Amino acid sequence: MRLRFRRSQRMSGIVSKSAVFSLEARVDITDEELGHIKKYKMGQEIVYKKDRVSGASGNDDTWTGIARNLASYATALTIRIDDLIKGTKIECKDIMEMMAVENQVLEACKTFKMILSSSAYFEGEEVVEV
Repeated sequence: MRLRFRRSQRMSGIVSKSAVFSLEARVDITDEELGHIKKYKMGQEIVYKKDRVSGASGNDDTWTGIARNLASYATALTIRIDDLIKGTKIECKDIMEMMAVENQVLEACKTFKMILSSSAYFEGEEVVEV
């Protein structure tokens, strides 16, 4: 398994321009790894999850409240193994957030790689030198 990242940025906003940072993530996997993912139904395993922005409540009926609630749903994000196989794009408000997401996805993929590697030995024997 190989994890590839591509970083970019663009300007967004009609009145006030601000930078939006994008991180594209994709894994390259072997046919054997894909077979294990399908066999053990691991494609829906969550690699990264960002919940709604705190402080957003569904009870606010003002236009500002409605906009805030829509924005909080838009910022919720879940990335699964299947998403990384297809390739996924994450937009972040700043470089620090982008780097944090990148690090979390990287660490989750390292752990998943260990799980995936061990799944190859579920029907056989593994010899480990200690």
